[in-house]
Amino acid sequence: MNIVYASHVPIPSHRAYAVHVMHMCNAFAELGHSVTLYSMPGSDLNADVYSYYGIKNKFNIKYIRQIGFRGIAGLIYGWKIVSICRKNRSPNIFYSRHIYSALLASLSGWFVIYEVHMPVKNFFHRILLRFMNIKGDKFKLITITKSLKKKYLGDLPFLNSADFQVYPDCSILPSHKTKVNKNNQSDVGYIGNLYPGKGMELIIKIASSLPSINFHIVGGRKNEVLEWQKKYNGKNLIFHGHVNHGDLSKFYNLFNICLLPLQNYVSPDGGKADISKWTSPMKMFEYMSYKKAIIASDLPVLQEILKHNYNALIVDSQKIELWKDAIIHLTTNNSLLNTLAENAFNDIKNKYTWRLRCSNILSSI
Repeated sequence: MNIVYASHVPIPSHRAYAVHVMHMCNAFAELGHSVTLYSMPGSDLNADVYSYYGIKNKFNIKYIRQIGFRGIAGLIYGWKIVSICRKNRSPNIFYSRHIYSALLASLSGWFVIYEVHMPVKNFFHRILLRFMNIKGDKFKLITITKSLKKKYLGDLPFLNSADFQVYPDCSILPSHKTKVNKNNQSDVGYIGNLYPGKGMELIIKIASSLPSINFHIVGGRKNEVLEWQKKYNGKNLIFHGHVNHGDLSKFYNLFNICLLPLQNYVSPDGGKADISKWTSPMKMFEYMSYKKAIIASDLPVLQEILKHNYNALIVDSQKIELWKDAIIHLTTNNSLLNTLAENAFNDIKNKYTWRLRCSNILSSI
């Protein structure tokens, strides 16, 4: 099939949105489909975006610059994408993370899959969704968590449960096994962004109370790293800075235990939106794919995937002592550590790979 994927994110960039989009397109290509991705150009136009994200299948990428005044720039961006598609071969599937592109593709009569990761942005977007062919046989609405589906059903009375399907985020399976140095058996890792609510405020407190354990922090912009370093100068907190997604595998060799310390309010890129109730963190799935023992916050949305004492340890997001106890427990109980890691890996292999996600989405059409 000819699949067009419309996104509204710079590629390459540090954003998880870009990682998601690239791996979805890669998985569709792996399944044998012709894929064209439309995205905004990243800051480094000379970068090899495929190696940047550790991707082998070189599907087609077309960059669209956003122009226009606030309020119509998104509509113009979507119109550009759909106009280019009209001049070429019409897509069998128009897959979109961008509401204006999804709307215009729907009005063009194409089969549209619209995937949402956040609640409806405003009243105008609710109107746009109402005009889309949601009740027809050429439209599919996808969300990443059950919590987000419930939110949409509450906010949009014209929807019902049958209009939605839930497909969580995923991970690829590493091409090689990670090998942990025995000298680093008690080291702990966190990989991801450092913006408010992701948990650095918690990790600093844990690190200060466990000076004999090294905490590796992989990710974050330079200014964010500097800000956190000012708040704690202990030698057991090691910042590695931003790493291209395709180069992350070697960092997983540094630790056996991974932290997922999301707080009750998570602001993407320092914005005002809160994603803590409906997020499906790709880093969680990546931890699982690398056979790491996970200690995670007790947010309900994380427990759609993680089960206490089965594939993770779940602890109160606010209680430092419980995080300390969980870390010490895993560093002294190798059997439990291995059990959690194996169960998490088996869940990924059997349920949460990108290829399986794309296959299930296409099979449901």
